[in-house]
Amino acid sequence: SGDETLRAIIAGYEAVARVENAVMPSLLRRGFQPCGMLTPFGTSAVAAALLRLDAAATAHAIGIASSFCAGVTEYDQS
Repeated sequence: SGDETLRAIIAGYEAVARVENAVMPSLLRRGFQPCGMLTPFGTSAVAAALLRLDAAATAHAIGIASSFCAGVTEYDQS
C-alpha cells in the first residue's frame, strides 16, 4: 500500500541519516564519496521494511548490504 511504501522510504532515509551522522565529515576528509558509501544502508532498510523482516533479519540485510560499501569487512568478523 501507499502507507507501507512511504514508511519504508522513511526508514531508508533514517538509516542513511543515522550512518551519515556517525561518519561525516571524516568520510569526506578520507576521500570517500558519501552517496556510494551510504546508499546500501538506506536501500536495505527500505527492502527490509517492504518485506516486513523482523529485527534480526533486518540487521542481517543491512550487514550484507554494508559489505558493498567500498571494502567494509565487518560481515566476516563475527
